[in-house]
Amino acid sequence: MKNTIREAISFGRFSSGEQEKGDSTSRQERAYQSVCERYKDKMIPSTRFKFGSFFGKGESGFHAAHLAQGGSLRRFLDKIQSGEIDPHKTVLVIEMWSRFARIAPDLAVKLLSDIVRAGCVIAVYTPDMWVDTSALSGQQFIMIAMCLQMAHVESSEKSRIKKSDWQKKREYANGMTKNGLKSKDNPAWISVSEDGKKFVLNELASKLHKAALLSIDGMGQGEIEKRISGLPKNLTRTFRDRALIGEKTMKERHGKERKTAKVVEGFYDAVLTVDEFRKVNAALDSRMTMKAKKGRFVTNLFTGLIKNTNGQEMAIKRQSQGKPPVLVPYANGRYQSGKSLHYQPLEDALISLFIDLKISDVMAVDSGMEQKQIAELRAKIEDKKATIKVFEDDGNLSVGQIRSIGILEKQIADMTAQVEQLETKIVVGEVDNLGNIQSIVAMFLKIGNEGDMKPELLLEYRTKLKDSIRRLVSKIQIAVHDARRATIKVWLVNGAYRGGQLTPNGAKLEWRKDNKEEMERSA
Repeated sequence: MKNTIREAISFGRFSSGEQEKGDSTSRQERAYQSVCERYKDKMIPSTRFKFGSFFGKGESGFHAAHLAQGGSLRRFLDKIQSGEIDPHKTVLVIEMWSRFARIAPDLAVKLLSDIVRAGCVIAVYTPDMWVDTSALSGQQFIMIAMCLQMAHVESSEKSRIKKSDWQKKREYANGMTKNGLKSKDNPAWISVSEDGKKFVLNELASKLHKAALLSIDGMGQGEIEKRISGLPKNLTRTFRDRALIGEKTMKERHGKERKTAKVVEGFYDAVLTVDEFRKVNAALDSRMTMKAKKGRFVTNLFTGLIKNTNGQEMAIKRQSQGKPPVLVPYANGRYQSGKSLHYQPLEDALISLFIDLKISDVMAVDSGMEQKQIAELRAKIEDKKATIKVFEDDGNLSVGQIRSIGILEKQIADMTAQVEQLETKIVVGEVDNLGNIQSIVAMFLKIGNEGDMKPELLLEYRTKLKDSIRRLVSKIQIAVHDARRATIKVWLVNGAYRGGQLTPNGAKLEWRKDNKEEMERSA
């Protein structure tokens, strides 16, 4: 039975008048056109209701203004109710789920269900989704619910911030003049905007953030200053300043004295997270207790990923000259007592994992629906190839058979493209990310050691590798036996893991797939 070509009707909105000055409308129109092209075999753009027919300008998705009487989405639903729009012949096209609704997730899911159960399909530009009744009971529904939840949480947080704006404005008055905010008495990384109405982070802020991360990873002030120019002279004192996490200490004058009144959180934009602030101060404290010259700098490629069997994070701790850096338990902003492990052999073992990593190793475990579709498509491809072979084996081909072969070959090409799209879709992390990791690792192997690379270039490559690893690896667990021996387990974000032993002679780790029970036992 031939599928009915549906009418593609767009729905869009934005919340504030400020967005009308930007490209929100044109971006949503481009998304509508892209979805129509993507599913051109299933739908065509509506000639009755062109783009903008159901578009809400200044309609809050959080306060459901688009669902109120006269709202953009309410008008669409009313036309379905009146029979002017047949839901069984319609596709509602949206740019993303946050355009659809930012209301409480349970209400958003009910709204979605009511529309789809009525027969209307919803097509989404990003993430790419075709939502019909089958999607409401499949794995795709979990992703939809997560998207709706995220949209609500984001708006809820924005609403909370807006409600506290009056308090912030009153607190800002502590640093105001008649012409705007004071430029003095602020940290060096804070500037005042041209209109004098808000504080903004300047170029020094990004430098301080990079310097803090290097300090956390074990680099001393001298080494940091060689790599990053233009830092404050007393970097240690700067790292102790709580203004880095956005706090402002308010002062009140009592006679000739100014005394601390209160500490206001969020007064400035934060340069560091609270956790980063604690870690950099713990690193400073640890270096102050060391004797002799500091050891050479090592960047921890796995910050926040490595934990011991007690669930404690393992962080790098530098030792005195001649002793290698080690991983030790770390919690509450301070190093803890417990077994330590030499860092460099562990890094070498973990880096070796990515040399032979294949796309199949990072395929999602829970991708049953897509895997089933892939299997069905491949079976159809083989059937069509077999039909072509039967035609060709007959010898003299008729005009009809030649035409049929052409059609079959076109169908095979289309199905092959669908298989590739599905395989790419269920890869956890981008394929490019895996390529980035392997190319950077290959560079390290070619160079041989840190001494053969300029420090600035080394730092750049290690930072790129660190970012890529965090997108692919979810957890690393080590059971430390002594300073040079440990049992290692590495989990990718898809649940696959490799386990093995680290010894003074190296490590031999073996990939395993779908070991949720093992991960739960280690949690």
